[in-house]
Amino acid sequence: MRLAAEAGVPIPLRERIREHRREHPERREFSDRLLESLDRIEREFDGAERDRLLDLAERTFERHVRSSQRSHELRVALEGLRRDHERLLRILELMSERSEGQTLH
Repeated sequence: MRLAAEAGVPIPLRERIREHRREHPERREFSDRLLESLDRIEREFDGAERDRLLDLAERTFERHVRSSQRSHELRVALEGLRRDHERLLRILELMSERSEGQTLH
């Protein structure tokens, strides 16, 4: 269970999932399905099996968040590469125009 940075108080998984859903509406379907799974686990299981499944749900959520963060970082990096590529093409185009305008003597 994650701890609130300022108080060291555990943040319940459901609250973290809802926060994630608010911050990332494009991932709402994942959050909704995970919340439904939590409801089912709490309703249908008890004891050690319930604890194991809740732990698995929390690890699944944490993996999803990490994957989402990495995907975002990769998209940002890819966009940077595209911009660099466009700049390089413009530079090469200008250099080509300049060399075509020069004559050899």
